Amino acid sequence: MVITSGKSTVGRVFMLRRKKKVLGDTDPLNLTERDVTLRATCQHPCCLPLSTSSTSNNNNNNNNNVKDQNIMQQDIRKNIDKNLPCTTPCSLEDRTEEWKRIDKSGDRKARDRFALTGHYVEAATGETTRSKITFERDQVGPEASISALNDVDSVLGIAHNDLPFVPNVDLKYFMLQDHRQTLNSPLHIPPVKIDDQFGPLSVEPHKVPNARFLEGNNHLQIRIAFPRLARAPGASNTLSQREHEQLFDLAVGPAGAEEVPLELSGVWPPTWRNEKFRAEDVRNAREAGEGETGSRGKHLQQTELTVHSQYVNAWIRRIRELVDALPELEWARSFFFIIQMRGLKTLSQNIHIPPEEAPFLDGEQENLDPTSPRVVSVERILSIFETYRFEVDHWFIDIGMNIRLPRPAGRSLCPLPAVAAHASILSHLLGIDMATCTEWVENGGHHYQRDELAGLKALAGFRFLVPANLDLGIYYIQLYTSEKILIYNLNLPHHSKRVTSWQLLEAFDKWRESHFQPLLQVFQDAAASHEMYMRLEVRVEYHQYPHTLLRIPNNLVASWMYAAESHVYWGWKYLRLTSIYSVLRLWIGARSSVTMDSMPEYLSLFVSLVWMANGLVNRPDDGGTWNEIRDASSVHAISDAGSLVPVWPLRAHFLHSLKFKDNRPPSMSVNRVVSMKTLLYVCSRKLPALTESALHELVVHRGSQGVEDMQVDAPPNLQEAQKVYHSTGTNKRQLIVARSRMRLPNLFTETLPDLHRQREDEDDDDDDEERPRGTPLSQLVTDVLCDLPTQIFEKAPVAKAGHSWCTITRGSADVTPDAFQDMEFLALAFPSRQVFPVDGRRWDETVAALLPTITESKKDSTGGEQGLHCLSARIDFATIQRKVPADYQVKIVNVARQYVNENWVWLPYGKPKSRIWGTGKTNAKGLSRFGPFEGGPWIVLNPNLS
Repeated sequence: MVITSGKSTVGRVFMLRRKKKVLGDTDPLNLTERDVTLRATCQHPCCLPLSTSSTSNNNNNNNNNVKDQNIMQQDIRKNIDKNLPCTTPCSLEDRTEEWKRIDKSGDRKARDRFALTGHYVEAATGETTRSKITFERDQVGPEASISALNDVDSVLGIAHNDLPFVPNVDLKYFMLQDHRQTLNSPLHIPPVKIDDQFGPLSVEPHKVPNARFLEGNNHLQIRIAFPRLARAPGASNTLSQREHEQLFDLAVGPAGAEEVPLELSGVWPPTWRNEKFRAEDVRNAREAGEGETGSRGKHLQQTELTVHSQYVNAWIRRIRELVDALPELEWARSFFFIIQMRGLKTLSQNIHIPPEEAPFLDGEQENLDPTSPRVVSVERILSIFETYRFEVDHWFIDIGMNIRLPRPAGRSLCPLPAVAAHASILSHLLGIDMATCTEWVENGGHHYQRDELAGLKALAGFRFLVPANLDLGIYYIQLYTSEKILIYNLNLPHHSKRVTSWQLLEAFDKWRESHFQPLLQVFQDAAASHEMYMRLEVRVEYHQYPHTLLRIPNNLVASWMYAAESHVYWGWKYLRLTSIYSVLRLWIGARSSVTMDSMPEYLSLFVSLVWMANGLVNRPDDGGTWNEIRDASSVHAISDAGSLVPVWPLRAHFLHSLKFKDNRPPSMSVNRVVSMKTLLYVCSRKLPALTESALHELVVHRGSQGVEDMQVDAPPNLQEAQKVYHSTGTNKRQLIVARSRMRLPNLFTETLPDLHRQREDEDDDDDDEERPRGTPLSQLVTDVLCDLPTQIFEKAPVAKAGHSWCTITRGSADVTPDAFQDMEFLALAFPSRQVFPVDGRRWDETVAALLPTITESKKDSTGGEQGLHCLSARIDFATIQRKVPADYQVKIVNVARQYVNENWVWLPYGKPKSRIWGTGKTNAKGLSRFGPFEGGPWIVLNPNLS
């Protein structure tokens, strides 16, 4: 078998693949001029040029009536984009002082408006202006004494049979499942190409099932990957317990008994199940002595089995022979290994001064200088490997460079990466012309991703995936700053300390104490103690490491960054977060006044503030949903194509408006808001997203604990309806939030017209705009009737024997909104059933229980019918009624029940047993029994349609 990732040669050939850069051959950038040029030409969203209609705000003393005749005749901008105050250039330090001045005046609303919109009243003139952030005073001069140190950050290898270890390395084998060790993130290396007797393959390692196989010291991990193990799209890459069992019992264990010395393999568990029994702790919290707060469920103690490196390759070869020979292990064929060493950058003797030139003896690119600090560092890190056995394009190494600024007079300076220099950095590292690199930066997309710094448009790191068609030996480049260390946590989403909109709506006090206040303290403390550096990391093919990140001319490095004193940069983050936190507190304090109609207006500000707060922690969320939030909160201008586009003329992300109202939450102008679909998504704990009614309950904080219960796992994917009775059922107390995949159009446009009431919180300056409204009441009622059948089927009854009476799998798309309109579907779903004779009383009380009035729904908390209170569509029906006057409540109930009476033929009957679905024997007169089994669910028929 041959496994390749490009070439498959072995040897110490350190030939430079890319164009050689000569020290000093790149002129340092004038950042001011370059920044202006980039701003004028870059098509990246942060750098789109302002049209004449927008730019005139700054140059013509608020004269916004001049239209660019070359663009369009009509000004399509919103009010919030017009008549904006002129701008005043200011540095970060100027902004800090202005924020403090306004704060001292005691006007917190003016302070927070300045922090979040950039608008303020100049003390000297009394005129309203906008602060435009500039870094002209923060450029680093070419004479600055810049410190740069290299290190080896990580090592990555792909191997087949030959793990090139030196002898006597202690390795540990793990045989049990651990989903936390599954590789799911891209490695940014070429695809692994396999060519063996089972056929050619080309795979990306993180996209195939894999598992931890071996570990070495604290930094070494080896995963085994299975490229021929098919998984459904979106399925987990974690090996199942059954797959682990087969692999050990049929191959790994027997091969170990043959190839690993008895002193080691003789004590291995005989079978996988033996080890699982040993490792499993099945005690509940009380049995374990942990009390009611202890964790519950099964826990596995992961224990390693020792294998010495000199036996590993023979062991692996024998495993492969068994895998290839056994049909049961067909899925494991063509396996390969992913070797990773991480967390190396701070190891002793790793940090070294960048070489002036590639460290070779006599200019020969096969003879490394063994005394070079670069070579010493790399060889020491790789001392457990015989590096001469490394195959070309199979082994990769990350070389890092930490760049620090001097401390003038004891002051700490923060090196801040300049967006305008990204193309220059790429050109220097790749040896590619500036025009090509500028095009990459301006177009963004798959290769170049900008990581904005603290909401400031002129500052950003980046990630760059080198195009596959370039054979440069460089695959991935990162630029970032060290500040992320302070909030980095691998166990958290996004690997950092962040907060979600749902968390704040659900438990603001908790997150106020556990997130905002500690984060503010981190920013404050960092100003005095954190020695910030800018870091470049380059992932290269192993044989290219001598040529990578050599000493960079001082004047060139200086042109890549700005410099701000520590208290200024961290002060920007601290004061901005202080104002975000301040406005959020006002918002939460007045949340109970938010109506369903006004949710888009008020929640648009709320989710924007949460997005901005997280953007101070690490790179802001981006992508469709988050871009909508970013754009909806921004000022817009007319593009060259004649459309409205978001722009950031103040050089940071500022809100287009911020309004404070008595007894109302703060908000932005209704001229531009976030869509309800996006609000539902970002305010939900997990999918499926909350309904509008449930979100409103969460916003006003009525019964928030109940809303938390509503966020349960989505139903299973569609499965073929079983022809036998399957064992399934829901938790009796679990709220059902399943939604029909088939959506109904608005059924009640004419019968339930919207109540267009004048809202108390409407503003005069917004009268000329169409105020955003929530989904019409008629559509909300339609949605209830659309989802109710699906949720009722989720509660289908289970017999005493444990099987379901229903042949339709939970979550099946077969349950559509018209499920109760079809007697044939009743026979299909419930072959065994008991149908009551037609009776208007039974039918009416069943319909009333499913579609209750507000008063009737209150019985749920005092012993109402079991299961009814678990239907979220039914809860939504009561919630909708609470939003309208009493007479309209009656109309909603009557219209919904009338629809059921005119369209639904049958329903489950459970009134005598106080539940949705009644089952069991009954002696009711005229009862009709169907099916092969005695018993079954009780069914009632519609007297209007029978």
